[in-house]
Amino acid sequence: MFGYGFRKQPTRLWPASNQASQAMLINGNDNLRQPKTALATAHNFLIDKASAHAMIAHQITTIQNKWDEVCTESGLNDADKQLLWQRQFLNPFSMILD
Repeated sequence: MFGYGFRKQPTRLWPASNQASQAMLINGNDNLRQPKTALATAHNFLIDKASAHAMIAHQITTIQNKWDEVCTESGLNDADKQLLWQRQFLNPFSMILD
């Protein structure tokens, strides 16, 4: 439902607020990378709210559970791992559901 920069679209992260936006409008004029944006437009993809919530919860849980393993497999050093965690991945702004 919501991505973390593995696309060819430009992403802008506003460091002072950890707000992330992208070039593509997702719902109306909303281009913010937040679960609430995905939830607001889920019906356009024939996904009901309960299923959308379940998909988002699954993504969050998977990222949390696999973070260390993926960082190790990719050869990411500890400094970069810490830099990315809760900035590019699961930052507080990106976790707003409503």
